[in-house]
Amino acid sequence: MKVKRKKLKASKQRAKDILRYPVRNRTKLSQSKQPDKEMAMYPVRKRIVGIAGISLFFMMLCLAILIEKFFHRDIYSFEFITLLLAVAFLGFCFLYFLKRRLSSTPSIVINSEGIVDNSTAFGAGMIKWEDIEDVSHYYYEGQPYLEIIPRDKKAFLQKQTPISRFIMRANSLIHGPLILIPVVTLPMSVKEIESTIVKYRNSCS
Repeated sequence: MKVKRKKLKASKQRAKDILRYPVRNRTKLSQSKQPDKEMAMYPVRKRIVGIAGISLFFMMLCLAILIEKFFHRDIYSFEFITLLLAVAFLGFCFLYFLKRRLSSTPSIVINSEGIVDNSTAFGAGMIKWEDIEDVSHYYYEGQPYLEIIPRDKKAFLQKQTPISRFIMRANSLIHGPLILIPVVTLPMSVKEIESTIVKYRNSCS
């Protein structure tokens, strides 16, 4: 009798956990049939771990070369400064993806107000529907990105933090688009995400 009660309690607890963390455990799109409910896209954990591992590997490689140059008193060369910046950048990437792995925050949230971009450390945050002219997909060196085209670029940039504003302007100079959301860690393709956003927006309008 005690064994049956324990099994019943365990099954109830599992059911509660599934209801409490449905998307986080499955790393899929959380979608409601009603358009006024929000949709959340969570990253695939294996992909985050893979990117974090690659960042750590190259950071340690650059650090080893950096230490060797330091012992050879070659600390004023351009190569040494470049390696120092590379170690700092890769270390930041590793810590960010490690934090992302432990976090339950979705990368993209779509609701009645607009699109919330939490895909990177300097994401655009809330982008309201009235500020969005169009949504498209973009590829740079084989990597897929979701492109959000704002109606007024200057007005949108004024709403961003100084760091986010600087990064967006740099992206605009290098790539062209102002708002690019990386989707490599998401369980859906960039075209599927674009189609989902367009359908959601049309159902809300």
